[in-house]
Amino acid sequence: MKDKIVREVEGALERVDKTAQKVIATTEQFAEPYRKSALQRFPILFTLLATVGITATFLALEQILMSIDVFVKHPMVLLVLGIVLLAITGQSLKRPGG
Repeated sequence: MKDKIVREVEGALERVDKTAQKVIATTEQFAEPYRKSALQRFPILFTLLATVGITATFLALEQILMSIDVFVKHPMVLLVLGIVLLAITGQSLKRPGG
């Protein structure tokens, strides 16, 4: 009885997976021409939007960090924290599988 239920669930999951893959493929095929054409038609607009987005992110991050009293009074703490974070991310990229 248990094996039958497991087989039925596995079959249902396989059908759901196949259906999801078909939906993703169909969506990609449908959306691809619009993505390419919009970027090709408005490259300056996309560049400006990306620049504003990146700038807003950095500005917000700076303001958040400057709202923390320790970083305002002791900027060396922020510098050390930044260097440590860069070292950690650099080491994680060097590792196999990282």
